[in-house]
Amino acid sequence: MDGLRVMGYNLDNALGPAGPLSSPCWYDAILRYATAHVPAAKIEMGVPAYGWDYRTGNRARATHRTTREAQALRRRLGAALERDAASHTPHFRYIEDGRRREVWYQDARGIAAHLPVLRRHGVTRTALWALDFEEPTLWRTLARGGPTRVP
Repeated sequence: MDGLRVMGYNLDNALGPAGPLSSPCWYDAILRYATAHVPAAKIEMGVPAYGWDYRTGNRARATHRTTREAQALRRRLGAALERDAASHTPHFRYIEDGRRREVWYQDARGIAAHLPVLRRHGVTRTALWALDFEEPTLWRTLARGGPTRVP
């Protein structure tokens, strides 16, 4: 089958300031453009199962964390979980070696908040970046939201 897989992640990335990997508003903009050029049935939206661990105040590249690694780190540190209101993205802060750090990643709850935007545009297919990065509950979230493929 021919189609278009949109890599819907890295809105904020390892090279810039800390922030969400994706957001409903960003998906809406992407899909307004994509569905104007490609039938929605041929579009597959890639969603993130990872995040970035930033050293705040430093332009140095962030460290990659899988969703499972980020969640385990937060639990181990006892860091308070915050959730960005606009992007529904979980994040937390901690201090390591006297340096402030900030971790932004995506989880099943955040992705669940993004799926309605895909459905409004008629996109029912999702892809996951990357396999074995995700928390197990993500599979139920994606199954409820439509067919799922893993690249």
